Amino acid sequence: MPHFRSLSRLTALSLLALGCQTGKAFDRTTEPGGRPLSRTTTGSLVITGRALSADPGRTVLDAIRNQMPQLRIAGWTQYTRCPSLELRGKDSMEGSNDPDVYVDGTRTTDTCPLIQIQAAQTERVEVYPLGMTSRPGYPGSGHGLSVWFDSVLTEGVSFTNAPGAPELIYGRAFFPWSHPVDLAVGDTVSVRLQAKLVGADYVWRWDTRIANENEPALVKADYKQSTFFSTPKSPATLRKQAASHRPTVTEEGQIDQLILTLMDGATSLDEIARRVVDRFPARFADRYAALTRVGELSQKYSR
Repeated sequence: MPHFRSLSRLTALSLLALGCQTGKAFDRTTEPGGRPLSRTTTGSLVITGRALSADPGRTVLDAIRNQMPQLRIAGWTQYTRCPSLELRGKDSMEGSNDPDVYVDGTRTTDTCPLIQIQAAQTERVEVYPLGMTSRPGYPGSGHGLSVWFDSVLTEGVSFTNAPGAPELIYGRAFFPWSHPVDLAVGDTVSVRLQAKLVGADYVWRWDTRIANENEPALVKADYKQSTFFSTPKSPATLRKQAASHRPTVTEEGQIDQLILTLMDGATSLDEIARRVVDRFPARFADRYAALTRVGELSQKYSR
């Protein structure tokens, strides 16, 4: 069973964590290599160092606006309580959205602190337009698995349909958990994902086990879920799909069977409709009613 701790280069699975926040300072030891998070097509941004301390009179919001020209302040004046932030353009999701902003590791519950805190008084400001980050360092609440396609064809050539990226022919999927789970740094999420083609559609199964890394015996959640259970099915319906079932044709099936048998290249649709009425008088009031059924099957199966 795979353990998903980071995003794969080919097929990416990530936790959809909503409402993340913490009162603890950001732990830089959890950041791989101690390097700032690179900008991505989703528009995430990390501001540190001189970009924050260059101007003592600059607020956190001023620093963000300086680094994100696509940022728009909406519905706010010096007399209103908190600004409304919107992101537009190629580095954000289609339309507009309210990004999550972390100041020194703490998510701001509203935007008021952004105009009250001086940028020079902070060490790190992070902006996440999607309202989430896959990088460890913040506890939060997980609601399920988001799945998309992410491929690197060769150096400098890649494509993705990750959330926030342009729409491609490949689809995305969200597999919800039965209940939200509180996630913390160090938790391990083990996932078994399976798709089985049944008829013309797939039946998906996703098994999820969430445990604490330091205490593997402490299991926070153990879910076994499938889209099979999303559609109520009676025992009679399931019995008809069993390999041992010996079916008999219903009257509707007998009607179609007669129509298809009479499509021999020599009998007209009008004549077929007349014979159908003779055979099933209780089902069709007249030849014209039967002709509609005959025409539909002719359209579908005849040459």
